[in-house]
Amino acid sequence: MHRFILLLIQILYLILLTNCREEILAPGNDTGNINEPIQDNRANYYSLIIHAEDLTSDISAITNFNLNSTRTLLTVSEFNDGSIYFKIKDKQGILLYNFSAESEVKNEFRKMTNGIPGRVEISFKNFSGKMKFSLSYYNE
Repeated sequence: MHRFILLLIQILYLILLTNCREEILAPGNDTGNINEPIQDNRANYYSLIIHAEDLTSDISAITNFNLNSTRTLLTVSEFNDGSIYFKIKDKQGILLYNFSAESEVKNEFRKMTNGIPGRVEISFKNFSGKMKFSLSYYNE
């Protein structure tokens, strides 16, 4: 009976060991690994968080909005260099809003009411720093 329990414990240990997430974030590290964005995309909400070092890349995401009253919230911290360019388009590809960041930004809030967001495009050019961006429904 003891051998059976020991065997069962070993099997459970192997199952848990093989199913663990490979990259576990350290406590207090809400921006993830360097140059690896963390995205959250759900109904009427999109966010992207990244800790970047000399990042030149484009990130594009189709969003799931069904309301045209939205807002963006942007924070850029520990800025060292580079720039970030944001484009928000509707489902037909028409540009609704664009803006850029080339320095530290603290909780910059922008409202949009000119269309329903269908795509977010974010371009990084030699960017080093941390960025948190969200696009969400805004109830006036």
